[in-house]
Amino acid sequence: KAELREFYDAIITNKDNFSGTKYFPSSYFLSHKTGSRHYSVKGCHSKFRGTEWGCGGENRLGYLHGCGANTCYLSDGLEYHNIAPFWKYDSLPGVTSKDFTDEELYAITNKDYDASSIDNFREECSGASKEGSGILRMRLERDGITGYLTFIAWEKGMICLGCDINAPFRTHTTVDQCLLRGKENLKDLAIYKEQFIENGGFRYTNLSNNLPMIVNAGEVEGSWKRNSLSKPDIKIFGRILTVRFEHKSGVSSYAYAVTASGNAPDDIDTIFNTPEKQGVRFKDG
Repeated sequence: KAELREFYDAIITNKDNFSGTKYFPSSYFLSHKTGSRHYSVKGCHSKFRGTEWGCGGENRLGYLHGCGANTCYLSDGLEYHNIAPFWKYDSLPGVTSKDFTDEELYAITNKDYDASSIDNFREECSGASKEGSGILRMRLERDGITGYLTFIAWEKGMICLGCDINAPFRTHTTVDQCLLRGKENLKDLAIYKEQFIENGGFRYTNLSNNLPMIVNAGEVEGSWKRNSLSKPDIKIFGRILTVRFEHKSGVSSYAYAVTASGNAPDDIDTIFNTPEKQGVRFKDG
């Protein structure tokens, strides 16, 4: 608890006194700072529930905030600054989800909260950290989707693996959804497939053999009132980057790495991505 409090205080006071890699077992949270970049992922467990859904008309779209595999990548702290009006809330960074409209999310969060009725949380979530490396692994069972997810922190950043992703409908895994920075040459709402893309301070690299990484970049319309009834319903515009994988119905897998811009994950030798074994072997052994 004291370590988690120290981490929180370092963030809100903008102090650069938190470094290294730490897995917090009581909150199922992996924090990893290497160089000037910070990477984190939050798992989920039956002991740990996200409850801020639609309370008093606030966070009306926040159904997936507490469902696990939520990642965050920070270089200067502005990656997600005031992004809430523009976010597609079924595409939160790191999360594997079915497609939801705003109206479908409202229908979920408007219900009276009953933790025992939410079929989102399983016992299988664990992690560890040691000497600048860390891992978090969790079982995905939510909204008819099942699978195994693993997040590996190493000296260059974070490797994210998903296998045996199974659903009777189309799903997607969001690599990141953040502000579009330094990409003014992209056409509005351009959609394309890339092996890797760099934005701001990060590089996103597709490590999957057969699944394309889809990039959507451009200006979108938003409103603070979408997610908070107390806010004014004024249309505003922002430039957003979304990087994701799309899974057809049936079984699929994915693998990607997030590193600092200009730093390719070229030290990876072998990727293991099965229910029995998820991990990587590096070239140095």
